[in-house]
Amino acid sequence: MKFIVSLLLLFSASAFAETQNPFDAFVGSYKVVGAKRINNVRAATCDRYRWKDLESMTVKASDSLFETHQIRFVAGPKESLFQVQEFQHSNDVASTGDFAETSGGEGWAASARGSWRFVNKQHTILTLIKSESGLKILVKDESFGAGNLKTGCYYEADMIRIDSSSLAETPNPFDAFLGSYAIEGKPRVQEVGTNYCLLYNFAGLKSVIIKTANAKDETHRVDFASSYKTASHSVMNYETHNDNDTAGAFAVTSGGEGWAANIRGAWSVGNKQGVRIRLKQTERGVVVSLDDETFRSGKLRKGCYYEADLVKVAE
Repeated sequence: MKFIVSLLLLFSASAFAETQNPFDAFVGSYKVVGAKRINNVRAATCDRYRWKDLESMTVKASDSLFETHQIRFVAGPKESLFQVQEFQHSNDVASTGDFAETSGGEGWAASARGSWRFVNKQHTILTLIKSESGLKILVKDESFGAGNLKTGCYYEADMIRIDSSSLAETPNPFDAFLGSYAIEGKPRVQEVGTNYCLLYNFAGLKSVIIKTANAKDETHRVDFASSYKTASHSVMNYETHNDNDTAGAFAVTSGGEGWAANIRGAWSVGNKQGVRIRLKQTERGVVVSLDDETFRSGKLRKGCYYEADLVKVAE
């Protein structure tokens, strides 16, 4: 009899033991292989985590409040964070609220996070599925109105597990252009749909200084000096959007051998405004160009295009 009671107690204790979080099986570093896939259903834009430029991902455990794991995405110099969380909040009559929940099983894990307001709902569901060489990642961004799908963005990529040391930070492409420059020749300005292309008094440009910066979201600063004033252009990286993903702001850096670019702007459904700065090495020095464009309903409304030749000077 005592033996049977002992077995029952042992079974009861093991039944209530804490189960392993399914994301524990995916902790590690991964690199994208093959093409990234994006499917857009009536959404203004689908660019979560800069998916088109996604390079790698790291999954790690976390002990923050309501948070069990962090998933960090790297796309060039841009990093984005997805928090695997567990919570549910609602008002007294459960007509509005937000939630986060985890599910999983043998070879897969999923985290859903979202909010609802009466019959409207928005959620993001991230799923990891084990494969022979690594994993497949699926991300769904969906919004519903009265129970019907309004917009959806669907992302997919294949990844292989790698040693985390191979994810060492790569230099920002603007680092290759640090220094002071004099203007060679006359700056060029082209106008499209406007007579007011006066950014940084570019037509009267005398010199340019490119330097690092450490303000929030800012990596570098480009100082444009004219005969009577100096104006600064910030090289930044960030991404924001509203809950319905119908408007937002962004800044992203790109680059390669002999060139660097950064675009910063804002968008709403069908509309976009942004300024892109580009630096390109030449035999004599550097060409700097700025594109300041405004789009309405997907069409270019006005544009200002600036370009100048730079020669590096001794500091």
